[in-house]
Amino acid sequence: MRRTWVVFAGVILLGLSQIQCLLKPEEGVIGSPLPNERPHVRITGGVFNEDPAGVDFRVKFLWHGWDNDGIVTGFEWAVDDTTLERAWRGTFEFGEGFNFRATTFDPADSSFYDWHRFFIRSIDNEFERSKIDSRYFNARTIAPNTKITFPIIADGSLLLRRPRTFNVTWKGEDLDSSTPVKLPVYYEYKLVNVNLMDDPGEALIQNDNIFLDTLLVGDKTKWIRISAEISSLRLTELPLGELYVFGIRAIDEAGAIEPFLEQARNYFRFEVTNEECQPIVTIRENRLGAFTFPSDGTVWKVEVPSKTPIRFRWEGDAAFCGSGPGNVNYSLDIEDPGDEYTNAPNGIGGWIGWGLWDEIQTPLMFPDTDNGITHNFYVKMLDESNNPRSVRFCWVQIKVIAFSFNRTALIVDDATLRPYFYGNDAVHDAFRNRLFQCVYQFMDPGEALDVFDIYGRQDEHFNAARIPLELIASYKLLIWNSFFFGTLSSGLARNEVESSLLTNYVGAGGRVYFYGSKIVGCLAGDNFNYDDDGLCPSVPGVDTPAWDQNDFIWKFLHLRNCVKKPSSNSQQVDGWIGSRAVHPLYPDLRINPDVWDPETPRIADGLPVGGTIWFEVYKKGRTIPIRREPGLDTIYVAETFKYQNIPSQIDGCPIALRYESTSEDSALSLDQGRIFFQLFPFFPCQEGPAAEAARKAVTWMMTGRDE
Repeated sequence: MRRTWVVFAGVILLGLSQIQCLLKPEEGVIGSPLPNERPHVRITGGVFNEDPAGVDFRVKFLWHGWDNDGIVTGFEWAVDDTTLERAWRGTFEFGEGFNFRATTFDPADSSFYDWHRFFIRSIDNEFERSKIDSRYFNARTIAPNTKITFPIIADGSLLLRRPRTFNVTWKGEDLDSSTPVKLPVYYEYKLVNVNLMDDPGEALIQNDNIFLDTLLVGDKTKWIRISAEISSLRLTELPLGELYVFGIRAIDEAGAIEPFLEQARNYFRFEVTNEECQPIVTIRENRLGAFTFPSDGTVWKVEVPSKTPIRFRWEGDAAFCGSGPGNVNYSLDIEDPGDEYTNAPNGIGGWIGWGLWDEIQTPLMFPDTDNGITHNFYVKMLDESNNPRSVRFCWVQIKVIAFSFNRTALIVDDATLRPYFYGNDAVHDAFRNRLFQCVYQFMDPGEALDVFDIYGRQDEHFNAARIPLELIASYKLLIWNSFFFGTLSSGLARNEVESSLLTNYVGAGGRVYFYGSKIVGCLAGDNFNYDDDGLCPSVPGVDTPAWDQNDFIWKFLHLRNCVKKPSSNSQQVDGWIGSRAVHPLYPDLRINPDVWDPETPRIADGLPVGGTIWFEVYKKGRTIPIRREPGLDTIYVAETFKYQNIPSQIDGCPIALRYESTSEDSALSLDQGRIFFQLFPFFPCQEGPAAEAARKAVTWMMTGRDE
């Protein structure tokens, strides 16, 4: 075994000696390394021609490099200038996006352009650089633009009158911006003095910039550049009587400067006057509506129910003078509104103190003992300069009405004269009075069923009167008969939309029985545009709502879908011939042919005239999902003429509904008086069933029971 190992070791030593001989060069032979080859580079993407039409100023160049005797370790690129070594920029990428300058104006299409050359070279592992590959091209951009948004400049206005201190605001747009918001990257502004006969555009370019008056060295005609994040500037304490031109222009990513200056778009000329910038103030209250000072007057007179919280809120607008709303102070029942030294932490009995208040901090609520008393609420608002001279004084007179509900019912005659074939006003009044004899069972002995004639018997122009809240506050029930043929304003619009009479009454627990024609249209502000879906609420899918969450229709009728009325062209199909009761205790109502006979032939073609069109139905809109409102019950649905069995879109739709407060309303302190709204008149109905329907509705209104 020992001998075997000795032989094996000898063989290995012999092999190693032979390898050493192989690595030893022959004597007399001399070698040298091969020279390094330069690497290569080629542009493979980006721009491939020199078309003068140009390319977008944003170009992404791609390139490829290789080295025959080594590897490419990086690249260097340059734009336009390669004379200096520092002009080259290194990269390890095979492509990169570039924003090229485009600052030369092209009058042919109002764009901007600049010619550029892009250079690229590669570097190998021995730091050798390749030959340069390049592209020559024309980069173009669309010019940005600016629009002054404040002050608002009326068409044709060549000289504005501005106070000494005011704001200028603007917005810019860059259609080919790299960002989704499409904004410029900079703005430049300038303010110059001018004479009345100067061309304002030329003066803006040539005259010294007022903001550079203190500049000791440099060009005073320059514009001042600011970030695009700034879109407003406040001009302060300008000298009275001076004429100025203010201009603003935009700069985009490519360096293009907005080329055109246009009066009323990106510059305006103005005279500094001593007129103060007093904000326009609108005060709102959910029940009372809104009043704007000074356009609606200097004093807002309102009537409010006792024991009802009043929450005033307000907003100011000083855009007309290039400013905005500033600090606010308010007070209730202060002896001298000019004395601002009398303070109160809640603004009651003294001023609350100047601050950015936008609503009253403590709701106002007046006791029954204040019945008939008028309280005074004051609001003062400054513009955002908070200059005392800019104050707008607002005065609200609040008359308190205590609801006694010590009388039974009041009929409100909101029906104008009818066409001759319905009979005269006296005939209709007599019919109405017979129907509502049922009210007497709820009256005290000797009490009368009062009537308020909202138009007056001698008023042929249908100018609706405003009903005092103090009057209806004593009645448990209002029976409101609406049938509007007028040309001015319906009684419902006059008393609810303009003065929130019914909002205050129903909110205080009063009950209203509406019946007649176009009730919802009148409550929507005499809006009778029943085309397409009809009148619809402010919900998703409705482009032009007729009412929203703050209106009586939403809050007290609880209508969350559309209301439709047939047109005179559809009365053969959609005309009303009756109301079918869906409540088991109410009678069906049929049309009285002595008043309106749907089979009467038309003069033009002899076809049946069809049913009446003086009604509305509660109908689902095409874009509004069905939503059942708790507390809202349907009593009647419409029956239409359907000539030759042509289907009617409104047949079977609710035509009389009622609402009573739910437990949820009580939990949210939203209790209201009962509402019964019958969207058709009684006079075309047969009298017996109509009287029975009225009796059942009045019984429910007075007792909450169906009998």
